[in-house]
Amino acid sequence: MTDILLSIHPRHANNIIAGSKKYEFRRTIPTREFENVWLYVTAPVGAIAGYFESEGQVLGKPHAVWESCKDAAGITEKEFYDYFNGLEIAHAIKVGNFFARPFVTIKDLMGGTDRPPQSFCYIGRDV
Repeated sequence: MTDILLSIHPRHANNIIAGSKKYEFRRTIPTREFENVWLYVTAPVGAIAGYFESEGQVLGKPHAVWESCKDAAGITEKEFYDYFNGLEIAHAIKVGNFFARPFVTIKDLMGGTDRPPQSFCYIGRDV
């Protein structure tokens, strides 16, 4: 099984690390199965913080996904609906245990490139 690397804003990464955000919402849905989710924290941090174990996914109409996830969403209802505005399907990855991994570079994870993904990308498991 593969892992994925997400580009994520510092505020949301900090909330995942702190344990107050238990769902990571995405407009683009990974089509392959994955086990772990690596976090690339965007500017001004510009670094990989570590990874969390995926505990599954919630997929459905935005209202249904919000109702399932709202108590541990880590964002406001307005932010949620603004993010999924115009989409018929919302997607959430359930955040499991987080593991900090200092000194892992994007090049290490992605095999040669040092550019973070716009949304997400699949990565190997040999780090």
